[in-house]
Amino acid sequence: MQFAPYLSSILSRRPARCATKAALGRRLPQPSSLHHPLPVIGQEQRRLLSMSTNSEAQSLLPLGVYIHYPYCRHRCSYCAFNVYKLPAEPKALVSTEPYAAEIKHAFTGPPLMSQDERGLVVPKYKVKSVYFGGGTPSLAPLSWFKDCLAAIRSHAAQVDEDVEVTVEANPSDVSKEFLHQLRDLGVNRLSLGAQSLDPATLRLFERDHSVETATRAAEWAKEVFPGRVSLDFIWGRPQQSVNQWRQELTQVLDIADDHLSLYQLTFERGTRLFRNYASKPADMPTEDTLAEMYHLTIDLARSRGFNQYEVSSFSRNGAVGKHNLAYWQGYDYLGIGPGAHGRVSYLNPTDLRVRRRVKTVCIPSPPTWQAACLRDGHGVAKHTVMTEAESVHEAIVFGLRMREMGVEWERVQEVTGCERDVREHLDMDQVDKLVAGGLLEVSDERLRCTDKGLAVVDAILVRIL
Repeated sequence: MQFAPYLSSILSRRPARCATKAALGRRLPQPSSLHHPLPVIGQEQRRLLSMSTNSEAQSLLPLGVYIHYPYCRHRCSYCAFNVYKLPAEPKALVSTEPYAAEIKHAFTGPPLMSQDERGLVVPKYKVKSVYFGGGTPSLAPLSWFKDCLAAIRSHAAQVDEDVEVTVEANPSDVSKEFLHQLRDLGVNRLSLGAQSLDPATLRLFERDHSVETATRAAEWAKEVFPGRVSLDFIWGRPQQSVNQWRQELTQVLDIADDHLSLYQLTFERGTRLFRNYASKPADMPTEDTLAEMYHLTIDLARSRGFNQYEVSSFSRNGAVGKHNLAYWQGYDYLGIGPGAHGRVSYLNPTDLRVRRRVKTVCIPSPPTWQAACLRDGHGVAKHTVMTEAESVHEAIVFGLRMREMGVEWERVQEVTGCERDVREHLDMDQVDKLVAGGLLEVSDERLRCTDKGLAVVDAILVRIL
């Protein structure tokens, strides 16, 4: 069986921003971004969850925290995130107080439950990762990072000794002094949004930095956070050829640290880039060209020691991004800040292995969100208890993005509260056909894409769900 060679783009940009990719913190989420992978919840976690509710250990579930800074100097042409132009007057900025309030409420406040959900309990968490995304968090005052991290340490049941703390930064904001100041506050990982090493593309994307600025920022970041720097780049751009991407990716690999996020460009409705190219299909790479670029990306990255552990994520020397990996594995994460999305669990106090998955979304407007946080302790606009089918389907969508881990049957059951065999949510006849076609691999432990299947994971998901 054959599939058209188009590429996966379900969550095509970074895991914890506002909406789903990130779906994931920022876009659900954003996606988001490991030196040490998050542990899979297994028998030991089952044992802990079954202990007395008086035991602190019984409910220490792993957690990621996404914190959204909503301001940018200028909205890039491809950007569809919940971002706003940086106000000229400092007093117009959202202050640190609402962030501290929402963090406190998330860990210690009364649960956001409807009458039908009464009787469920919110677990205690062990924070494994913190991700400052945006927007452009590198524009935020140092006091903002300090206060947010202090609030987490004050109110979380526990913060992992090896907690990963990532800050997204624009190259134009980076200086050695700034990086050292972040490190002194407890930040230990930087995600640098270079996006391109081609001057014409930087102009197309309306970025405010040059190639030289991006290269210099990457070198400084590697000095301050050795082995913990991620670089973001976008391929599949208008009028880009395979050879052009080969030359640029070679430059990228020359300056890379140990993590790369290499995204296929997606045209989001409402962006300037979409408006400019919606009527110019001839300027866009063909599906065959995109497929060639995708495989070139994998091959060149592998030649430099990088492993593709997720559709758009590459690491070497164990530098997998903890925070974004938590998204793909289906672990809980808080969405803090204007427009941030989160996923948390409610537990049955009589059997703490039984959980209900809850999705949250915060008020998108910064001043409205701030007012709600200061008034109510949080800025959550909506929370929804997901059905078993919704939780399992989301876990499968995210899990199939991971080449090696894939969808682990037992883990999906535990993180979603699914009481049935996860395979009952799949069309196993289609799974068998895709296995025969060399696109999927299935075992008693997991379902995962082959290298060939990962390139068309969107089409696979349509077939099996």
